[in-house]
This record gives sequence, C-alpha cells and structure tokens, in this order.
Amino acid sequence: MNDITLTDDDGAPWIPTNALHAMAAAAWIAVLLGVLVECLVLATRAAAGSGPQFAQSVAELAGSVTWAVIVCTGISLGSAASRHRQRMMGLLGFLCAPLAWALAKGVQHGTLAMLDTHGEKFGMAVLQVGALKTVEYTLLAIAVARLMQARHSTLLQHFMVGLGLGLVFGAAIVGVNLWHAPGHALPEARLLGLTVNEVIFPIGCVAVLYFIARLNDRAEAGAARK
Repeated sequence: MNDITLTDDDGAPWIPTNALHAMAAAAWIAVLLGVLVECLVLATRAAAGSGPQFAQSVAELAGSVTWAVIVCTGISLGSAASRHRQRMMGLLGFLCAPLAWALAKGVQHGTLAMLDTHGEKFGMAVLQVGALKTVEYTLLAIAVARLMQARHSTLLQHFMVGLGLGLVFGAAIVGVNLWHAPGHALPEARLLGLTVNEVIFPIGCVAVLYFIARLNDRAEAGAARK
C-alpha cells in the first residue's frame, strides 16, 4: 500500500507513495511562498511611496501563487525519482517554467478581467522574460539535483544557489523590462518590487526543494529499516 505508485521497466520504484505526500507538502509550501513573496513586493512598493491598488494586487497574488505551485511542485516531482534524478529535474524545470509562466500571466489577466480592470497587453517582454525564466529554473533544477546527490548538502548551499541565480537572472529580467518600458525607465516602486520578486523567488523555491529532499531522505531511511 505504501510502496509503489509508478515503476520503470525493471520494476524499480520511481515515485513511492511517501514521495507523493512530500509533493503535496511542496504544493502547500509553494502557496505560502507565493503569498510571502507578493507581500514582500507590496511592502517594498509601499516603502518606495506607491500605495497598493486592490485589483492589481489581487491579480499579482493569484499569478504569484500559480507560478510558485507549478514550478516548485513540478521540479519536486523530479527530485522524487530514484533514477536519473538530475535529468528528470532538469527536464521538469525546462517544461514547468514556461508552463507556469504562461498560466501565471493568464491567471493574472483573468483576475483583472473579473475585477473589471484592464491589464498590460502581452508583448515581446513577456516572451523574453518567459525564456529567461525557463533557462533559470532549468539550471536551478539541475544545480539542486547535484546538491541532492551529495546527500550532505546544507540549506546554506541551497540558499547560495537560489541567490546566485536570482541575482544573475533577476538582473537580466529587470533589464528586459527596462528595455521595453517607455523611455527605458520604470517607476522606482515597480523597479524595486520587480527586483525583490526576481531575487527572492528562486531562493524560496530552492528552500522548498531542500525541504522535500529531506522528507524523501527520511522516507527512504524509514523504508530501509523495515
């Protein structure tokens, strides 16, 4: 009952039931991550003198949670694989990032429409940011998979991976937004909020993956003792 839900051709376990429980935990933590990051973004904008707009804030929160759940939970599925973990996580990062980005933008615009508010139109900036995020989270998934293989990786090591990727790709994403903005300039509050979002999210995502890896390790250790 608590053994195998998926197997490969040799009958070796791919995703134990305990791993599915860990993935469910990842989804809930990802929801909290999406809410936390959006709160930090709003607080940053408020500190910069920009008051929150209800419709825009609700839409961004919905998009933030959608993005966090799909990308973090999707990558965590690969972490549960007993074979080819690095390839699986890299592949899922490559597949889940553009899917999560598209759905997050769709949810955001749909929420604005329900609140009878018009959002920004999709343009090249959205596509370019989506491409950057795909590369970023593919690399993030591969880097975390390598840390997991070490078995004794620390939360600090995961944090540094998230921070490094967040700074590099956050700078690139901010640059894309500046390039496509009128006059190549963004309001200070929006610029700071965007920076916080792009740096904090990958750190939060690797923290989720670290937590799931520890749950999987405990599940494997418990199964080995039986």
